[in-house]
Amino acid sequence: MNSNAIRRGVVLAISTMALSGLSTVHAQEDDEAAARALDRVTVTGTRMQRVDVETVSPTSIIEREELETAGISSAFDLLTRIPSAGSGSFTEAGNEADGTSPGTAGIGLRELPANATLVLLNGRRLANSPMAMDITVNFADLNSIPVSAIERVEILKDGASAVYGTDAIAGVVNIITRAPEDGVTVGADYGISSQGDAQEYRLYANWGAQGERGSILAGFEFSDRDVLFMKDRSFSESANKLDMGGFDFRSGLGSNPGSYFLTESEVWEHDPACPADRIEPEPNTGGTLCVFDFAPDMMNRPDEQSASAFVLSDYSLGGGHLLYNEMFFNQRRSEITGAATPTVGDLTMSEDNANNPFGEDLIVRYRYTDAGPRVQDNQHTNLRLVTGASGPLAGNWDYDASLILQRHSAWQRGVSGFINLDRSQQAIDDEIYNPFLPAGESNSPEAIDAVETTVNRTAVSSLQAMEFNADGDIGMLPGGQAGMAVGAQLREERIRDTPDEQFLRGQIVGTEATNASGSRSINSLYTEFYLPLHDDFSAQFALRHDDYSDFGGTTNPRIGLSYQPMEELMFRASWSEGFRAPSIAEIGLLPTEQSPILNDPLNPDEGPIERIVRFEGNPDLEPEESDSFVIGAVYQPLEWLSFSLDYWEINHENLIDADPQFVIDQAAAGNPEFEDRVIRGPGGNIDFIEDTFLNFGSQEVAGFDADVRVTFDGMGGEFVWQTEFTWLRKFRQQLREGEPTRKLEGTFERPQFRAFSRLNWSNAVWGYHVTLRHVGNYTEEFNPFGIPFTMEGVPMEDRSVAGWNAFDVGAWYEVGDNGRAYVHVDNILDEDPPFVMANVWGFDTRNHDPRGTFVRAGFQYDF
Repeated sequence: MNSNAIRRGVVLAISTMALSGLSTVHAQEDDEAAARALDRVTVTGTRMQRVDVETVSPTSIIEREELETAGISSAFDLLTRIPSAGSGSFTEAGNEADGTSPGTAGIGLRELPANATLVLLNGRRLANSPMAMDITVNFADLNSIPVSAIERVEILKDGASAVYGTDAIAGVVNIITRAPEDGVTVGADYGISSQGDAQEYRLYANWGAQGERGSILAGFEFSDRDVLFMKDRSFSESANKLDMGGFDFRSGLGSNPGSYFLTESEVWEHDPACPADRIEPEPNTGGTLCVFDFAPDMMNRPDEQSASAFVLSDYSLGGGHLLYNEMFFNQRRSEITGAATPTVGDLTMSEDNANNPFGEDLIVRYRYTDAGPRVQDNQHTNLRLVTGASGPLAGNWDYDASLILQRHSAWQRGVSGFINLDRSQQAIDDEIYNPFLPAGESNSPEAIDAVETTVNRTAVSSLQAMEFNADGDIGMLPGGQAGMAVGAQLREERIRDTPDEQFLRGQIVGTEATNASGSRSINSLYTEFYLPLHDDFSAQFALRHDDYSDFGGTTNPRIGLSYQPMEELMFRASWSEGFRAPSIAEIGLLPTEQSPILNDPLNPDEGPIERIVRFEGNPDLEPEESDSFVIGAVYQPLEWLSFSLDYWEINHENLIDADPQFVIDQAAAGNPEFEDRVIRGPGGNIDFIEDTFLNFGSQEVAGFDADVRVTFDGMGGEFVWQTEFTWLRKFRQQLREGEPTRKLEGTFERPQFRAFSRLNWSNAVWGYHVTLRHVGNYTEEFNPFGIPFTMEGVPMEDRSVAGWNAFDVGAWYEVGDNGRAYVHVDNILDEDPPFVMANVWGFDTRNHDPRGTFVRAGFQYDF
């Protein structure tokens, strides 16, 4: 797709948007076209319009009514209500200064990463965030979509690469926006925790108008959220978890007072000024370290301000032909703080330095607390334009053609607390900066200026796509009218993530930086058939071919079957092949550092601590591949009772991953393939790990979904009780051929059971609801590869993490004819997250909510 075509596309998008926006419009089609629109709808998981909206794939739907009455105002609130959204999902919670994509949110179904779930907006692919999660996990940022624009969220829990292409291995999330309505809606809500923190508020307004030829809907939303620090909750206020029965995660990589390796004595020694309660043994040399508690300066959720605007419009050309346009804009600002910068053995001090109290050459482990915490300003800006046309073709066929243009840019600016390694070494050599000051004293502002620096990171992701879809009838079969859909898509994706030059020169330590750049073009063709083979038996077939400019082509089929022996009962099954193309970052990542918490089996008494990992991309990666299978039934024996049960299975091969813990464990076990990739320094400590991305082994994920819905009248209104749960029956992973298969279901961050249950009562005037969010128990493993892990010389035993239940309550009341007031209380019993030994914060940031009881109240009025 050349630049001239893109420029023409931008002009076309803006001009048609202006045209339809000037004519306050909603198409009043001719009678035939209106009947077609009413009778046939498009559902997630197929390109065909159907009269029967029940599909062969299990689908969950969250409607606008629930979004409004439950006080859902962010992606964080939304994800907690989707049991199939597993540990691959993440929000800004726990994504702090050391994270590589702060302030964002992504969804990962089936306990797979977010890059295995495709996110659509009105049935069309969203651009990826320019800043990948965990360096290379590309995802669509849910935080960029204003909740006030959403009509419903459809979660397709089945592989759909044959319909939508890459990333749809675990399923598809399709966010459908509101349709235009005459009038103005304004609203506001405010929330606060029972401890008086984590405050947030939101303001929004929508304006809609309908005319004879078309319609328009415009809106804006602004939200502001306060910071929640780890120190604000007792279970996460310290990295030392010994009093809770856990590990001491306080860092020995850098402290103030510091620790120093005496090069002649070959032993680590703590600074004489180190307080006694911070002195820990260093087992490799028989010395000691001064450790640092970094938790109080770390954030659970950052403060954030978000502003969004959107315009949706359509214009009737007559004869059933429609022009439509979408514009979405979002900008978010946040401030991320993290603990003061540590060194990791990169600094030295000569024996003749006047500040050296040991009298011999030193390697310095130190933390620049007098420069303060690391503070980053962050901004994300997202602009998406869609323009298209739809209408009838010859016969009973319809078409839809669209152009998508999206640009998501981001920047980070480290404004304080960041240390330049070269300048720091020079300041120590020149005796300007003294790491041996007595406790309670700080270096002068001039000395701090000599070592401190600012850092900048910029990133941009773009998506340009043109697609054409057509669907219609192809003849009668014994069960009814057969249908067919065909389509083509031309897509270009670009990502550039550029860190500060100081990162590239190795002058910034203790903070991650991603360095990736690349582009690709994808040409796709697809077709789909709906075949009613009998009155009660039908089949669906889909086939898609994608040709990638950087690794070649892939073809993926899908087959779906449904059998309905009676009106109340339907059996369904589907099989599909899927794929995930290597991300641009996985292919084109330049040397990049990260500092995750890792164990060293050769030095078990060190415990899990931060280690430096140096990554780079691999241009020889192949796509991940999958086979998905779903079989189940939907049964409605009574008008007021329905339930569904589905078994699902995903066989996932050619996994792309970089697993530094696996590298360490294999090197410790004597595997020659990995021994040279673990670099050890004086005394046998790990200096850093060299890692890259490879097509690892395979994994099999399987489980059951169930959904029960009961409706009945009573107490002057209607009761609706709905329970949805997911049981992870199997998660088996083999990282290398010949290696043992790991049993991961029910282990860290992968509970086997998740459920969401909601009881709602309402009438025309008011309503209330009670909900339960349940995350099941799981086991923390401490011997995953047969290498014993010890604490203070004692082998660790696996332990159970308790299940977690959060009960929410809420009520709403109609104020006059046009107003609605509501109040919602999350976790009304103030249930703390269960203790997790393997997490540095003491709780599971992916699965548990640390806020405690959280109250939100709001008001909405329609003019």
